[in-house]
Amino acid sequence: MRDLRIRTRIDDLDVGALTEAMQSDKKRAASGLRFVVLAGIGQGRVASDVPGEMVGAAWAYAQRVGASGV
Repeated sequence: MRDLRIRTRIDDLDVGALTEAMQSDKKRAASGLRFVVLAGIGQGRVASDVPGEMVGAAWAYAQRVGASGV
């Protein structure tokens, strides 16, 4: 992965830049970002009503977990 320069860690990721990039993604709906949200095993749904604060909290959690190596 390193030879191909593919990121393997997200603990130093700029969440603001990532969020901005997500806003311009071609798969984004006119109403905003869409996410696959899992309610349980095999129980996924597409959600477009995810608050920005929740997206930020999810990235913060992913960074903490990524930094701990878990």
